[in-house]
Amino acid sequence: MRLLALGTHERFFEVRDTSTDTSSETAPQVGSGGSAGSGGTDPPLKPVGGVQLFAGVILPFICLTISFPDRPVWQSGKVRDYAQLILSHAGSMPLYPFLLFSTISMALLFLYPEKFRENTFVRFGIFSGVLVAAEFWLVFQVAQFDSGPLEVFLSVISGFLPWGIWKFLGLFGEYRIWIVVGSLTLLAPFTVPAGIVVCLWCSTPWALASYLSTSLRLIRGGNARFCFSLAQLLGFVTWFAAHCSAWRLSYIVMLEEYSRLPTTPPQGCFVCAAVAKGHSCVVRGEDYRAPNGTTYRVNDQLRILKGFELLLVSISPKGHRACRWIYDRLGPRVAAMFVHPFAADVGYFVLKPVEWIAMICLRIAIPGKTELLYKLYQTESPRT
Repeated sequence: MRLLALGTHERFFEVRDTSTDTSSETAPQVGSGGSAGSGGTDPPLKPVGGVQLFAGVILPFICLTISFPDRPVWQSGKVRDYAQLILSHAGSMPLYPFLLFSTISMALLFLYPEKFRENTFVRFGIFSGVLVAAEFWLVFQVAQFDSGPLEVFLSVISGFLPWGIWKFLGLFGEYRIWIVVGSLTLLAPFTVPAGIVVCLWCSTPWALASYLSTSLRLIRGGNARFCFSLAQLLGFVTWFAAHCSAWRLSYIVMLEEYSRLPTTPPQGCFVCAAVAKGHSCVVRGEDYRAPNGTTYRVNDQLRILKGFELLLVSISPKGHRACRWIYDRLGPRVAAMFVHPFAADVGYFVLKPVEWIAMICLRIAIPGKTELLYKLYQTESPRT
């Protein structure tokens, strides 16, 4: 006989099979606590280990502190630009409380597993962490790769790759930990920088795998009955409504940030063009009028470095594309430091060693033709 109990104070929904209540009390609990009739129970599996703590708490905190490293420089209309702005500090700020709730729940479950294993708020924080981590993972894929199928597949694989490597090294038994420590020690000059990059790139799939594995452990080690109170149901509805509102606010902030970007793509050398805006008596800047009518400041330093870039294009196009990709993302931020004329004067002298190295390379590559550099960004005023 099956009874359906409804209540508003204790349990909102509970299904109980009364025909098997007596037998379930007397039957030996095989599979959940030792052999039949032994009365002993195995120690419960710890829901959160050091790996889950690192991937679900420490690594997300580091990533949120440094924010997404890339940022659009103009309104190109690409979906990737919107995703990058959502992952910025301003765009993701409304979502921080939900991520903080999940990370605190993970930390409490790691520090006091027996106390918080059955705690409703902690369990819900872990379960909701799966959704939050999955959302950040999807946005991260769009921001980094424009959600290409190959890149998404590699990101999914990266979530399970460390576990697979660790299981493979388990074939060596007790020597597994020594193999890992020895490899990291011998290859420290290479593994430390590469490890930092890999951890940051794999942060979102690792966080998703961490919260998913912890949720499965809580489900397998907890009460098998599906029941919840009315207060818990209302709490979930409130959390979901607040979560949707946070995403809406993040979307509005993203649109505001996007509207502040220039509508035309940047051209030229960001840093050198900013430095050329210093005092004319120091940087020897001149007004150059571009074919499209735009006027901006140039100097010999800008011409020399631009000539070196053209030399790099002719020698190694792939190397130039890689360097240009990095410079297009870091250049605007560095150029923003030289807005004031006095700061531009300092930047001019900071770039002097780079200018000298570029000039030496140009003299070696095109001997006797370096005077052609001064025809770049040629102004109407005669040179003195």
